[in-house]
Amino acid sequence: MENALTATDLSKVYGRKQFRALDGCSVNVPVGVIYGLIGPNGAGKTTLLRVVCGLQRPSGGGYSLWGVPHDGKNIGPVRRRLGAVIEAPALDPHMTARENLRRQYRILGLPDEGDIPDLLAFAGLGDTGKKKARDFSLGMRQRLGIAMALAGGPDLLLLDEPLNGLDPQGVIDVREMILRLRAERRMTVLISSHNLGELEKIATHYGFLEKGRTVREITAAELEKSGERRLRVTVSDVNILARALYARGIDYRVLSGNEAAVYGAVTPVELSAILAKEGCEILSLEESGETLESYYVNLMGGEKHA
Repeated sequence: MENALTATDLSKVYGRKQFRALDGCSVNVPVGVIYGLIGPNGAGKTTLLRVVCGLQRPSGGGYSLWGVPHDGKNIGPVRRRLGAVIEAPALDPHMTARENLRRQYRILGLPDEGDIPDLLAFAGLGDTGKKKARDFSLGMRQRLGIAMALAGGPDLLLLDEPLNGLDPQGVIDVREMILRLRAERRMTVLISSHNLGELEKIATHYGFLEKGRTVREITAAELEKSGERRLRVTVSDVNILARALYARGIDYRVLSGNEAAVYGAVTPVELSAILAKEGCEILSLEESGETLESYYVNLMGGEKHA
């Protein structure tokens, strides 16, 4: 699979004290994925995004965009395939959503503003009219920032903490917007986020950073396989449960007189339907297994990263 971004042994050093914000960072972001960049404060996530955007030069190592080296002659046109919201949306609070988008087109030197109505509609801002951005909710400003980053139709979108500080509805709106970018526009999205629960709902790939280094990269599918997911159930008759699951080839283990652990891909709804047919009542049910948060804590060392 082709990579939209490949960073190899990337470093970034600041100041006389030679602070190493990036120290041998390597990431591989395949085309068409949602890649979650995870790590504690100071891990180098924002620095990596700034370097990839061309806002800062790497001190060592290198990166490529769609196979073109960052210091190659052809990197200029390739870099125009990037869109980004780094740290905070670069919008003018005294302008409307439409005016901010028109301003973004002028900054980028893009002559065609014909897709502005589509961008406003895509961001859920088509009916904001003359309302100034200063009067928008935080979620609306975040969606406007993403819409501005989409000006010119980029293929790779970089988002730095896009869910930070949003209320529940704002989180849902931005999450759905990101999912639609991949599904409808086949866009590659690289997200830095501390919100592991929300990131787990949308990301297909993960990269874990610590002290400027890449600790591990893993896909969502590999993460799911890394921990044994199971259902722990308390039932009215464990013998009926055992016979029903055995007949269907579903793995299980009896834990006590009325408790059992059920393994594999069976869902709570499916298990309920199976047992209802057999006249066995579920008294309690609990799902367990590896989550992104538990994987992160185990990988990165527990409480110091919590």
